[in-house]
Amino acid sequence: QSGDSLYVLVEDADRNLSTTSTDTLSVYLTSDKEATEEVLVLNETGSNTGIFNGYMLFDATGSVASDGKLQVDRGSELTVRYRDPADDFGNATNHTANSFYGMTVINGGSLAGSTNWNPAGSPYLLTGDVTVDQSDTLVIEAGTEVRFIPIKDDLSSGEDANRIELRIAGRLEVQGTASDSVLFRSNGQVPANGDWYGLVSYGSVGTVHISYASINHYTNGLRSSGGSTSDSTHIHHSRFFAGGNALSFEYDYRKLIFTYNELNDCGVHTNSSFNNYLAIDYNLIKSKDNTLDVFYLTIENYNAHAIHSLSNNVFDKGYISIQSQISGSNGTKQLNLNNNVFKKGGSGILISYISNSTRDKNNFAVNIKNNQIQGAQSGDTYLGEGIRIQYVEGYNNYYSGVVFNISNNIIKASRGIKVNSAPLSDATITNNTIDSTQEESIWLTRVGGRIENNTLSNCGRYNAI
Repeated sequence: QSGDSLYVLVEDADRNLSTTSTDTLSVYLTSDKEATEEVLVLNETGSNTGIFNGYMLFDATGSVASDGKLQVDRGSELTVRYRDPADDFGNATNHTANSFYGMTVINGGSLAGSTNWNPAGSPYLLTGDVTVDQSDTLVIEAGTEVRFIPIKDDLSSGEDANRIELRIAGRLEVQGTASDSVLFRSNGQVPANGDWYGLVSYGSVGTVHISYASINHYTNGLRSSGGSTSDSTHIHHSRFFAGGNALSFEYDYRKLIFTYNELNDCGVHTNSSFNNYLAIDYNLIKSKDNTLDVFYLTIENYNAHAIHSLSNNVFDKGYISIQSQISGSNGTKQLNLNNNVFKKGGSGILISYISNSTRDKNNFAVNIKNNQIQGAQSGDTYLGEGIRIQYVEGYNNYYSGVVFNISNNIIKASRGIKVNSAPLSDATITNNTIDSTQEESIWLTRVGGRIENNTLSNCGRYNAI
C-alpha cells in the first residue's frame, strides 16, 4: 500500500571510511513494475560501525520512474543491488537480494502440520514445491489468492524440476464460494501457460475437494495417481484457464466427481483409471483456439460394480473419447453418455475399445441418449465422428458383448452411428435424427436388437440402414 517502505541494511566494514563521522553508500532498487533503478543512499548507523541502512517508500498507484519512490504492484518481486568496490579479494562485485511486496512467502518443503491459508495472509507466494503430508490437511479459505513464481522451483523436485507444484499426500480443501472464489495464478508480470506445474495428488491415500476456484497458467490443473476407492476427488464450480488438461489421472483409484466447471481451451485425460464411480457432468468447455478439446478416458474396472458418467457437458469444439473395460465374474458397469451438446466444430463420441470379460453382456450397459452433435460444416456435408463404437473385443468366447441404448440423438457429422462388435452385442437404437453424413448413417457389425423410428436424410454414400 502507498506509504509502506522498503528497509535495506548493508554491512561492509570497508566502507567505514571515517572513525569519527558517519559515512554513506548507495544501493540500487528495482521491481517487476519499475525496471529502471532507483538510487537509495544509506547512512552509517554510527561513526564507526560499518553498518548502513535506509528506507525507500513504495508507490502502488504511481508510474513515474526515478522519483525517489519504488513503483510496485501487489506481489512484485523486489531486487536490491549493492556495488561493493572491493570484496575480500580486492575486486569490485555486485551483490543482490530479493524480496516480494505484500505477500506471505511459502518456501518449498512440507507444511508444518495442518494449515489454513486465509484472506488475512493473502496472497501466498510459493517459491518451490509445497507438500501437504499424509496426515495433514491444507484448508484454503474463500477470498484467498495463491501465487507461484514462474518457471522456477527452489527444490528442483517433483513432477517437473523447473516448475512449482502444490503436492497433496494428505487432504486439500479449497473452500471458495459463489461470491468469493479462491484464485491460483502465476506471479509473473505477464503470466503465461505453464508458468507453474499444478496440483498433484499422490500416494496411497489422499483427498482433494475444490469448490469455486480459478486455476490459471498451469501445466496440469490436477494430476492424480494412486489412492484408494475410499478416497475422493471432488471439483465443482471451478474455472481452468491458460493451461493444459484440467485433469490428468494416471493409475488412480479415487472416486471422481467433476461437475459444473468451466474449461477454457483444455480437456480431461485419464490413463488406467480404476475408480468405481466417475461423474464428469455439467461442464462447459469453451474453445477460442483452433484445436479440439478432448475428454479422453481409459477406464478399467475389476471385480466391482461401477457407474461412469460423462453427461450434460457442452463443447464449443471437441469430443469424448473412451476406452473402457470390465473384468472379473462379479463386476457390472454402466457407462452413461447422455445430454451432451457438441456445437459447430465438435466431433462427437468415440468409444475406441470395450472389453467385457464377465461372460455376460448384461453386465455391461452403455447408454448414449439425447446428445446433440454438429461437426464442422464442409460444403453440403459435416465432419466429425457422430457416435462411433469402434471395437467390442471378442476372443475365443472369453469376452462378452455389451448392451447398448442409443436413442434420441441429433447427429450432423461425417457418420451417424457405428457399432462394431466381435462378440454378439444387443442394441436399442431408436428415435435418432441423422443428417448430412458422408459415410454410413447406421452401421452395425454383430449387433442385434431393436432399430425403430430413426430419421435419416441427406446421407452421403449410404442413405439407408
